[in-house]
Amino acid sequence: MAKTAVTAVVDRLTFEEYARATRRIRWRVVLLSVIAGEIAAILICALLKASIWLALIIPAAALIISLAVWPFTSRTGYRKISAGLRNLSYTFTEQGVEVRRGKEFSKCRWESIQRLDMDPKCIMIYPNSKSVNIIPRRCLRPGDGDIILSFYQKAVPTLKK
Repeated sequence: MAKTAVTAVVDRLTFEEYARATRRIRWRVVLLSVIAGEIAAILICALLKASIWLALIIPAAALIISLAVWPFTSRTGYRKISAGLRNLSYTFTEQGVEVRRGKEFSKCRWESIQRLDMDPKCIMIYPNSKSVNIIPRRCLRPGDGDIILSFYQKAVPTLKK
C-alpha cells in the first residue's frame, strides 16, 4: 500500500544544512552586485569621460567585496533563522506541504512551489526565488525522500531534476 503522507519534524538546523540550501540564493546576490557595479562603472565612465579601466575596476571591487562579506552574511542569516526553525513539523501529501509551528499553520500546494531540490543531506523546497524551506534528511525515515519526490512529480509533471 502506498503512503499517503510523510511527516518530518525539524528540531534544529545545522549551519552546514543552511549554507548548502541558501548557496544558490547567495550567488544571485553576488552576480547582481557585479552587474550593478558594471552598470555604475559604465555610467561613471561616460559621464566623467574617464578611462575604460574604471569600468573594469569597479565590478572587480564589487565581486571582491561580495565574496569577502559572504561568510559573515551566511552566519548572520543562520543566527536569525535558526531559533525560528525549531520544532517545525512538515507534512507532505499528494496535494502539497503543510507546515506547523506551535499553533501556526500554513499549507502550500505542489503546483505553487517553484522548485524542489534534493541532495544526500537535505530536501530544499523553494516556494519562490527568495526563500527556501530546509528539511534535513535526518528528520525523515529512509525512503521518505523518494515518496516526497513522487508527490511533487505527480503534481508537477514537467519537473526539472
